[in-house]
Amino acid sequence: MRMKIFRVIPLIALTLTLCYQARSQESYRFFIAGHTGGLSGLNNVGLHPPFTRTMEQYTQVGELDFGVLLGDMITRDPTALDWQEVLSDVESFQIPVHFAPGNHDLEDLALYKEYIGDRYYHFTHENDLFIVLDPLLDRWNISGEQLEYLQQVLNENFRQVDHIFVFFHQVLWWERENKYGKVRPNSKEGRAAQINFWDTVVPLFHALPNRVTMCAGDMGGAPWSHSLMYDRNENIEFIGTGMGSGRADNFVVIDVDERKKVSYEVVCLDTIVYHCMGPIENHHFGYTVDTSTYKLDFNVYPNPVRDYLTITGSAISNTESVHLFDESGRMVFKKEIEGREKDFIDSSSLPAGIYFLELNFGEYREIQKILKL
Repeated sequence: MRMKIFRVIPLIALTLTLCYQARSQESYRFFIAGHTGGLSGLNNVGLHPPFTRTMEQYTQVGELDFGVLLGDMITRDPTALDWQEVLSDVESFQIPVHFAPGNHDLEDLALYKEYIGDRYYHFTHENDLFIVLDPLLDRWNISGEQLEYLQQVLNENFRQVDHIFVFFHQVLWWERENKYGKVRPNSKEGRAAQINFWDTVVPLFHALPNRVTMCAGDMGGAPWSHSLMYDRNENIEFIGTGMGSGRADNFVVIDVDERKKVSYEVVCLDTIVYHCMGPIENHHFGYTVDTSTYKLDFNVYPNPVRDYLTITGSAISNTESVHLFDESGRMVFKKEIEGREKDFIDSSSLPAGIYFLELNFGEYREIQKILKL
């Protein structure tokens, strides 16, 4: 299957090749980054700015062979200009970059195919197998031709490769009734009531002798979402990573050494300390910023609301901005607040449903669930 990989200009490519040959031919490092479009509903110029800034700094001190963007490079209504901006940022990384499609990326299928390429594919690197999947082809199920493709790729390669890495956007291991129900992804948009991840996909990998890492990227882009998680299930490791809300934004660097030992490095975007979140193994069911030392004093009423939502309290005068998100994580309202202790949101034009009101005060966030009638 055809895929597009964005590489650097020849001079820099030669430089990286020489550096790479100085190491063991069997060791390599790559990054995975989820929800790189940033905050849900916000249309950045290119990728999430803290991500591109950190990548520019990180690549000066830590050599990377390639990267994988785990979907939602664009968070709303993609245009040709949006994709051009994204690919311009990707070029600045000066390494090959692969793509797994997110639900927002696929809102214009023709544009995705033109600028990115296939929705699922595979490649090999240093005797390891890499598979990109698109669960949105069938409501989070890997089925039909895509399932046949996955089975064929595994059958043809598992004896010749060491590690297998699998990339997709949706947090497929999440189920309301299993232990991963504690994890809060950005969205469950498009998900069928029942999916075949645990009864069809996972058994394919459990039957293999290979160690497997599955990576999902629909995390961290909404105020209620976890930004990082890790767990192990027999021979499979699950990693969820993402960014956008400013709450522990991160990407993960995966290191495969000459002995084929795999290790993970969490790189923080919110501070100048790259490893502020500690080892990935500490985050089995999601990472959440601890704001218990500070509590914003505010009231929101009426709730449920039909028309105007009133926000009052002593903290309002110090609050920088107010955001309202729908259940999918899309931002539907944003307002700057300047020194007022009372403000209003006109919700009359919004469809009935559940929303999340977020108040921002420096590094702190307060979120309240709102029911719109």
